[in-house]
Amino acid sequence: MEKYMGFRIEGKLVREETSLPTVTLSGTQFYADIGKHEFREVSNPANRITMGNIKEEFGFSHFLFDRLTKNIYIGDPKGNLPDHVDIILVPPIKDIDPIGLARRYGNADEHFSSGQKKDNLILTSFSKQAERQHEQSGTVEYESTLRIR
Repeated sequence: MEKYMGFRIEGKLVREETSLPTVTLSGTQFYADIGKHEFREVSNPANRITMGNIKEEFGFSHFLFDRLTKNIYIGDPKGNLPDHVDIILVPPIKDIDPIGLARRYGNADEHFSSGQKKDNLILTSFSKQAERQHEQSGTVEYESTLRIR
């Protein structure tokens, strides 16, 4: 008998990068690769953010994004955040990549898809810079967009 050591992936369909959904995090575009459980920068594939680093608190999934390194902020999250750090709110994975999630669990591609096609999901980001601008001049919106191809 063959020894089984974890998650089997035989028979899974592998998607080309260009068919993966893209998400823009504070001005930087990433592929959302559910199969590899990561966000991968479009212009620099070596820059990856594992989805395992996304925390959920009070029903919201989020992480701290450093605009300088274009990756997870590794400083003290409890102290004052620098101006170049944004808080990114992440929607459920089934909304980011329903096909990738269905394939990950061995279901049909349509399993998590709703009848309504989502062309553009919004990932909201908050930063100290936006907060200061809001206080000085009224309302300023900062948003990151998710585009599904």
